[in-house]
Amino acid sequence: MREPLLTVSADRLVGENGQAAEQAEHPGALGVLHAAIAAKYDVLAGLELHPADGAAWKLGCHWFASPGPVRMTLTISVKSIILRSEECTHASGAREPKFCPLCTLAYRRRPPHPEGRVILPAMPGDVLANRLLAVLAPEERDRLLRGATSESLEAHQVLYTAGREISHVYFPVSGMISLVVKMTDADDVEATTIGNEGLIGISVILGVASTTMEALCQIPGRALRVSTRVVLEEMQRTASVSRLLLRYAEAMMVQLAQHAACNRTHSIEQRCARWLLMTRDRVANDEFPLTQQFLAQMLGVRRATVTMIAGALQKAGLIGYSRGRIRIVNARGLEGVACECYDVVRRVMKTVIA
Repeated sequence: MREPLLTVSADRLVGENGQAAEQAEHPGALGVLHAAIAAKYDVLAGLELHPADGAAWKLGCHWFASPGPVRMTLTISVKSIILRSEECTHASGAREPKFCPLCTLAYRRRPPHPEGRVILPAMPGDVLANRLLAVLAPEERDRLLRGATSESLEAHQVLYTAGREISHVYFPVSGMISLVVKMTDADDVEATTIGNEGLIGISVILGVASTTMEALCQIPGRALRVSTRVVLEEMQRTASVSRLLLRYAEAMMVQLAQHAACNRTHSIEQRCARWLLMTRDRVANDEFPLTQQFLAQMLGVRRATVTMIAGALQKAGLIGYSRGRIRIVNARGLEGVACECYDVVRRVMKTVIA
């Protein structure tokens, strides 16, 4: 299954002629765009638009009804995201067919982030994609996410540095983030990983304004970025929000302790298998980008050691590895190699987001 690139609500789409897109019968219908190739800004990518089940809505002159996909072209630039139907029937009479006002819609983006990050308003599909947020009642979730933005996270991007004040909390929608302990006299050590089951910024929940660890994006994705002030206000306002976030904080403490014990007692092969399985769970995909050098850094071992272990796992038919991508071929078999820590952490987290 291809990773959803962008979830768009029709009421956020504005035509080139300034008129909003028409929508039929289902005001809340959503379409999910799937990238046929890796998304790159300022390029064209072939896409398929899949309306929500039972929904039908209109883009220009075309009515789209599920389940049939419709070929689209996506243009992402600094100022806008433009969708164009490849089935446009007005091309013959248009001077510039790709900008046909009836079949082209533009989603106007916010100004680019000063650090080069891609930031969009929070989108409905992103909200429920984070499993921690999905537990909340709709009205609680809406208050918590007021003013939230959806931020694109790149590989190796640093969200927090140790000792700096945390101004925003991140709720991952896709991808994976590592919490890394920075060492001055030794290599950095990964403490744990976080995906769409949780949040980045646990120190804020516990009443601490900064963190001693670095938050590093390991696998590209997106996250909802929420002001720390808003999070604290909603924890004080709503008991259920406070209970959920504190339960998550406790689960993270268990996870950190379990990983510390794992790093002390279990073999590198067991830890590697556990790490790969946890990554699979975080990104909800059996295949994900990962270099052996980066995996070695996260496990705190030499690259040659990771190369040897990955080769053995591949030979056993448990994983596939090619050109910086890992594919889990036999998850059940890999669980047999992993230590007990994988199941312990998974069970603890399920008590929070079940």
